[in-house]
Amino acid sequence: MKKSFLLAAIVAAMATPTLAADEIVSPSAPKYDWSGLYVGALAGYGWGSTDWTYTGTTSTADHNTKGPLGGVTAGYNWHLGNNFVVGVEGDAAVASISGSSPCPNPAFSCESKIKSLFSARARFGYAAGPVLFYGTGGYGGGHVRVQTVLPGGTVPTSGTSTNGESKFLSGWAAGAGVEYAFSNNWSVKAEYMHYGLGSKGFIVDNLLPVTAKINVDTIRIGANFKF
Repeated sequence: MKKSFLLAAIVAAMATPTLAADEIVSPSAPKYDWSGLYVGALAGYGWGSTDWTYTGTTSTADHNTKGPLGGVTAGYNWHLGNNFVVGVEGDAAVASISGSSPCPNPAFSCESKIKSLFSARARFGYAAGPVLFYGTGGYGGGHVRVQTVLPGGTVPTSGTSTNGESKFLSGWAAGAGVEYAFSNNWSVKAEYMHYGLGSKGFIVDNLLPVTAKINVDTIRIGANFKF
């Protein structure tokens, strides 16, 4: 009898910590669901380069560009298993990213300005709860102004001091970023994006043709609302 009682006491003592441990272990926290449609706004800063060549010559007027940008964005995410997230995203931004250098004829200033930027991209990332680390890539485009300026004078062929063209350039865009969801609907993000807008011909002073190759890097912050 005593042996049976002692054995029962030992078994009970061993079971008690296990039961207590079961009681204090809480279920894992629910994961944030990134799936759904979202819209947002963004602002940032860009810096880049314009490779400027007078067509048919070796004369150049390369220069760097810089300036602010701001715009809107929209997209859709699908939250897959194993914390992976894929999606599509588009954005449109007004920009004032400009720069200049002396032309081969130093009486003139050779200038370029990115006036807007657009992109339509795939997005893929890894979600650690409310934090999403992602990469993105796809189409990139923008309106660009290329011109020459003759300070204090006019060009005979046009009768003005400023001569050039504005055109839309198409290329590619790619980058990476991190996004944090601080509620079920709202998130904030910071991202880097590069735009390779390619090369295009422009007509500047005295009807001279030039080729301009445009590249720009941007750092952007934004806020999104998910429906």
